[in-house]
Amino acid sequence: MPDISIEIDGRAFSGSFNVSGRTISVSSGLGIKTAVLGEAPAEQRAELLLRELVRDRKADGSLQTLRD
Repeated sequence: MPDISIEIDGRAFSGSFNVSGRTISVSSGLGIKTAVLGEAPAEQRAELLLRELVRDRKADGSLQTLRD
């Protein structure tokens, strides 16, 4: 599975992604998020999903206890 990394508010987050048919899944220490790939390149879609995972963890308050 290819690796990805993003930076949000000066903090780095990383994960990996897998494409199966038209489905893409991103896995990181924050969890797993799956979506339809769509027209965007796989790496771009994976980075967006990782950003969504970060946003979700910030919203539920669990991000402060997690390490990348």
